[in-house]
Amino acid sequence: MGGLLSLMLSCQSSGPPAHQAHNAPPAALHYLALGNSYTIGTAIPNQQRYPSLLANSLMQAHRYKTTYLRIIARNGWTTTDLLRSLDTSRVDSNYQLVTLLIGVNNQYQGLPLPLYHREMRLLIQRAIDHAQGEPSRVLVISIPDWSATPSGRGQHDSIAAAIDRYNAVNRHLSDSLGTGYAAITALSRTARGHPNLVAPDSLHFSGLMHQRWLPLLFRRSDSLLRRHW
Repeated sequence: MGGLLSLMLSCQSSGPPAHQAHNAPPAALHYLALGNSYTIGTAIPNQQRYPSLLANSLMQAHRYKTTYLRIIARNGWTTTDLLRSLDTSRVDSNYQLVTLLIGVNNQYQGLPLPLYHREMRLLIQRAIDHAQGEPSRVLVISIPDWSATPSGRGQHDSIAAAIDRYNAVNRHLSDSLGTGYAAITALSRTARGHPNLVAPDSLHFSGLMHQRWLPLLFRRSDSLLRRHW
């Protein structure tokens, strides 16, 4: 699974209730999701991954006629891999929403934290470029903690501590560059001892966990979008 995906979603899925707005949103939402295995929903159906859930929820809540979702992500990608893909892909600069979740494979491979800091800064800047140059159209998402899955058993403390260090970096960069931020790590840790929150591969998270992330992702994205109506 993985690769570069472009999807047009129809307004059928359920999501958070619609809110009243003083100004109507655009007719279509253009959403770019950047990341890795969590973004493509490794080991779960495509419709259960958080970008698809978020796109459907925003479409229903704001009554978009159409939502165009493009995913640039692949299983195993590090920050270096994502940067290389963006360098070689044709990516528009007119997205109304860009989400960025990357770093777990940097941690898994034991790559230096300063490398993550340097490349994450570049990736956030690239995300801003693709979001019409507006930091307030970008949502950085914290790295889930895979130590809560069976694959992390026996190394929970060391993995969790490393994930916290990586998330301190992406949170600092998000704040300094003026983007939105969604902290889903604590939710991911609730999977420990709960098999229904873990995907069949015992490493990634289930569709139910992605559903648990959705309300927070929706609130953050909704707030960002409303700034531009």
